[in-house]
Amino acid sequence: MSKIRFVLCLSVLFVLSGNVAGAVDLTGTWDWYGVEMSITQTGQQVNAFINISQPDIGNKAGDQMFCGTLNGQTLTGKIKVHGTPEYKTLCPATYFNFTDVTITVSADGNTLQGQLKNVFMNNDCTITPSENWVSMGTLTKKNNTPVYSGSGGTSACSGSSSGTTSTYTIIFQAGNGGTISGSSSQTVKQGSSASAVTAVPNTGYQFVNWTGTNGFATSTATPLTISNVSANMTISANFQQITPTTTPSNQCIQVGDNLTIPIACAEYKSAKYKFNLDYASDIYWKMNLNTFGNSDGGNICLSVVDDLKFNIDCVEYKGKCYSFAMNYSPEHGDSKNFYWKIDLNTFAEGCRFAIASKLDRTPGITGTDQNQNGIRDDIEKIIQTYPLNEEQKRSVSQFALTLQKAILSTSSKNEAYNNAMEIARAIECMASKTAAYRTYSKQLQAYTLNTEERVRAYIKFESLIGGSVFPEVEGQICK
Repeated sequence: MSKIRFVLCLSVLFVLSGNVAGAVDLTGTWDWYGVEMSITQTGQQVNAFINISQPDIGNKAGDQMFCGTLNGQTLTGKIKVHGTPEYKTLCPATYFNFTDVTITVSADGNTLQGQLKNVFMNNDCTITPSENWVSMGTLTKKNNTPVYSGSGGTSACSGSSSGTTSTYTIIFQAGNGGTISGSSSQTVKQGSSASAVTAVPNTGYQFVNWTGTNGFATSTATPLTISNVSANMTISANFQQITPTTTPSNQCIQVGDNLTIPIACAEYKSAKYKFNLDYASDIYWKMNLNTFGNSDGGNICLSVVDDLKFNIDCVEYKGKCYSFAMNYSPEHGDSKNFYWKIDLNTFAEGCRFAIASKLDRTPGITGTDQNQNGIRDDIEKIIQTYPLNEEQKRSVSQFALTLQKAILSTSSKNEAYNNAMEIARAIECMASKTAAYRTYSKQLQAYTLNTEERVRAYIKFESLIGGSVFPEVEGQICK
């Protein structure tokens, strides 16, 4: 199993423990390269909290930074690290993780310096520790007055100060095709129960089961509660894709001036139905109950998942083709009717099957690039159909360029490393320009890797960067 491109990066959150009396007082406000934290100390016990919110990382002002016992001039314990932006969504349960750290306190108590043990995230979102140590930098004391003194966030040493009760860490994580609802990282006392966690499938996926480590018995229960905890566990929610019934390439749902969407066939739990969706307002459509009935299938049949979401691969309106997802909307407020709304993050001009049929499948990895700008011509045309302004399209094009370069120009680990950093920079740029950057990056990756030869080139690129250590992206991100 190859390691991911980006090793977890320092999040400025420390969890420290020890057991020897310390002579210095760390209470006050500290600076870590421009990020302020509050440290409080009662006797030997030390706690710290972040003073500012970091929405891009996930920290909130007042979240716990570290906790533990001061041991002379040394703090040893755990430090919180986090992955790169795309893994905040792909691996939400393990995006934050704790790893070993050793920190030295200066003689005057005004400086903290240390090193942390590196860790890697695997392609399946599990974590592998490393024996390599890297610097965590320097913290400098600004004054003796902390801004925060309460608790917040999740601590790796919760309940450990008394030393009388064992505690265990339960990590819940989601596999491809879904997310976790509930606390994904829990510290539980021996014999107690973890709080309930629910597996939530994405549109087009269904929940299969939970699997885990250290004696966890496979379960299909959701919500899931772990009782009588006696060991550390990593528990994964597994999902599988629901095979959709796609729109034939010679068919498209026709929409007239009244914007009514006629659904000739929608398959839900093995039964097929037909109905019209009449335009209501804004991005909402209402089911016309007078048109609801059983369907014989017809040429176009949509797949409806358990939460009543479905994808429309092709709608033709005034000579143009569109594709989008429809989300069931019980919050609309009209309890007597059924409403759906367009998921704007999925809305695109051009039908999915139409795009797929026009992708460049010429032999080789490069494809056709007549203007020699490093982006395949078919990918450029797709980007131009996106409902984005020119600045946003430039950021999306930057990602397409770096992805194409990664599969074309990766012959060594050093080259692969540099290409991976450029991809990370491009993702950061897209994220700064459009909230829907994940949608566009996933689409473009699928369109770029559209032949077996191109997929194999990408696998080679991933294998070359496996195990590499990557810093957080700094400096200019958009080109």
